[in-house]
Amino acid sequence: MRYCLKEIFLPETISSIGDSFLAPMSNGTIDVLCYDNTYSRAYCEAYGINNLIIEEKLIGDANLDGVVNISDVTEIQKYIAHIDVMKTYRAKNLADVIPDGNIMITDVTTLQRKLAGII
Repeated sequence: MRYCLKEIFLPETISSIGDSFLAPMSNGTIDVLCYDNTYSRAYCEAYGINNLIIEEKLIGDANLDGVVNISDVTEIQKYIAHIDVMKTYRAKNLADVIPDGNIMITDVTTLQRKLAGII
């Protein structure tokens, strides 16, 4: 069975990319996702990546459905309890509500407080 790459996500933590890394993506067959105001976006624009998708960074959107709600709280809780896995790096990045590189109960609590309007 052959697997084909359909998209690639470039996180905001990238600060350097080799000159030819995204050359195969310039033909438009692979979507390149990144956040606005990042090195990744500047790189893609400089190298003419025309299938660039700029994503809004919705902190807490662990299930990647485009909204932050109680379903995301549950998704993060299941990950912490080792009941489920985060499906992508992007989901893990958004689940890290307190951006410290770790997904812990403090991320869940902070997200719950934001949803409740407490913070």
